Amino acid sequence: MKKLLSLVLALLMVMSLLSISASADDKVVIEFWHTHAETFGGPAVQRAIEAFNANNDLGVEIRSMVFTGYDELNTNLQSAIAGNNAPVISTCSYSNINYMAQNFPYVSPVEIIEKYFPEDKDYLANKYDPAILNLGVSVDGKQFGLPYGLSVPLLYYNADILDAAGLDKTNLPETWEEVGEWAKTIVEKTGLQGLYIQLPTDTYSIIPMYLGAGLDSMYKTNEDGSYTADFVNEGTIYNWTKQQEWYKNGYAVYMTNTEGRAAMAAGLLGMYLTTSARIQELTDAEPNFVSSMHPYWEGHDRVVCLGGNVLVIWAQEEFTQKVAWTFIKWLLEAENVADFDNGTGYVPPTKDVTEEMYTMLSNPLLGDNINERADALPWTSWPGKNGVAIDRVLITARDAIINDYVDVATALQSAQDEINELLK
Repeated sequence: MKKLLSLVLALLMVMSLLSISASADDKVVIEFWHTHAETFGGPAVQRAIEAFNANNDLGVEIRSMVFTGYDELNTNLQSAIAGNNAPVISTCSYSNINYMAQNFPYVSPVEIIEKYFPEDKDYLANKYDPAILNLGVSVDGKQFGLPYGLSVPLLYYNADILDAAGLDKTNLPETWEEVGEWAKTIVEKTGLQGLYIQLPTDTYSIIPMYLGAGLDSMYKTNEDGSYTADFVNEGTIYNWTKQQEWYKNGYAVYMTNTEGRAAMAAGLLGMYLTTSARIQELTDAEPNFVSSMHPYWEGHDRVVCLGGNVLVIWAQEEFTQKVAWTFIKWLLEAENVADFDNGTGYVPPTKDVTEEMYTMLSNPLLGDNINERADALPWTSWPGKNGVAIDRVLITARDAIINDYVDVATALQSAQDEINELLK
């Protein structure tokens, strides 16, 4: 009787949260928040959820809440956390890890394993290579989340436009300087749009432009534990000046991501820098595409930031924490990871996905480009309470340079100064 009473009280406590309710068949409904819509891995996520719901003996039902992007998810997540109504699980972009980890009450999967699942003590080591697992570690050294979505940035080309411009699609550019010349040729020879570099409301295509100038990091940690932004140098000024020239001359186009994807699918755009997670979407489009690794700047090594997200546990109660861990392990089953990645262009974050499972390797838009992972540095995730505001400063500086054509050195120095104030 006492055991039954304890179970009832536990379930009532769980169901008191807004993101958890009772379904018609008396199962406990738990929300999983993510950004994987219909054309972005959503069907594979839903298949995994439906299989989990059909086979678990926990008396729970997982339901998706899908957001259009990380900004929308993060805004709603912050409001939910402030109102004590957080989802049990969500995804979080790599760029927001430190901000979320230092400002919101997450629960590390390591802590849940130690408390409730000692039999899983070797799970993370067996599942992930150390470098990949480290992508989910926050600046304070704790395992904030587990890598789930993992992508490399690629440069896609419309092969028919390259032919019309007299460019050799079997010998694609390697440097950004060459890309700029190809964009010029496309515009002048075909009258079509030359180059679109993805312009999301995050720093996905911004950080590599800085790190590609030879920086190890966008900021340094001082002896007293404080942080200082340090990214203005001759190389970063050169990189952004070259980009500004492309936009001024009409070789690169300034538009939204939605417009960029539409232009590429319609055969109006010659080159498109975006995530490998769009491979399947582009494969299904009508034009004939080829792709190459992310370009590098002359005199520097190729540097990329791996995009995607980690799975984060927000549950604060024992019951929901146990459900969260059980469901995350299900999502990370090799077959489920492969299904998710094959439907997008993400690359497997876990070690147990075999080449036979990961059929995307046979897609020529990925192929050997997956080796770009060796050139990856962690996506800059700013520490402190102002991480989101700092990203906005970098986005504003980007737009001022490539759309308003302000003086590059002045814009970069102003951004660095503003960021250092926010880091204090």
